[in-house]
Amino acid sequence: MNERDQTLDILIGVICIVFLLYIIFKDHIRYFFANKSQTKSQSETISYQLKLIEKLQQDLHDSNSLINQERLSFYKKESDLKQSATQWAITELEKFKEKELNSLRKSIQDTAIGHAANLLAQWKAENTIRIRQEAINKSYAVTLGKISEHLVPFHPNFPFNPKDARFIGSPIDMIVFDGLSDGSEDIDIYFLEIKTGNGKLSERQRLIKKALAKPVIWYEMRADSL
Repeated sequence: MNERDQTLDILIGVICIVFLLYIIFKDHIRYFFANKSQTKSQSETISYQLKLIEKLQQDLHDSNSLINQERLSFYKKESDLKQSATQWAITELEKFKEKELNSLRKSIQDTAIGHAANLLAQWKAENTIRIRQEAINKSYAVTLGKISEHLVPFHPNFPFNPKDARFIGSPIDMIVFDGLSDGSEDIDIYFLEIKTGNGKLSERQRLIKKALAKPVIWYEMRADSL
C-alpha cells in the first residue's frame, strides 16, 4: 500500500469518525445552536424590555412632573377662588348688614315718631283744657296788670299826687314828678315800676335802674332846628 492509499484510508476513517460523532451528538449540537439562538433572542428581548422600562420610567417621571405642575396650578386656582369667594361673601355680608341696619333704623325711627305722635296727642288731650285755662288766666293777669297800672295812681294808698304821675308803659310803667302839680320849687323825679305777686324786674328795667345812679342829663331839642 502506497502513501496515497494510506492518506485516503485515514481521510475515510476521519470522515467516518466525524459522521459517527455527528450521529451520536447531533441532538446535542442542535440543542446547542438552538439554545444559542434562543439565548440571543432572550437577550435582545430583555434589552428591549429594559429600554421599554426605562422609557416607561421616563414617561412616568414626566407624567409625575406634569401632574405636580397641574396640582400646583390647581391649588393656586383653588386658593385664588377661595380668596375671591371669601371677599365676595364679606362684601355681600356687609351689604346685607348695611341694608338690615338701614331697615332697622327706619323701623325704629318710624316707631319712635309714631310713639311720640301718640304721646303728643295724649298730652294734648290731657292738657288742652289746662293750657287754655292757663292762657286765659295769664291773659287775665296781664290785662288786670295793665288796668292796675293805670288805676294805681288813683288808689288811696298811692304815695304820690296822681296828677304828678305820667304813664309810659314801657320800658317802665310811669314817671312821677313829685311836687309838680303843687307848684313846688323842689321837685323829685321817680321812675316807677308797678309789680304784682312775684313779679321781678326785667333785664332792661335793671339796666335803667343801674343807669339812674349816674347824673341825669337834661336835653332840650327844638323841632324847627331839625
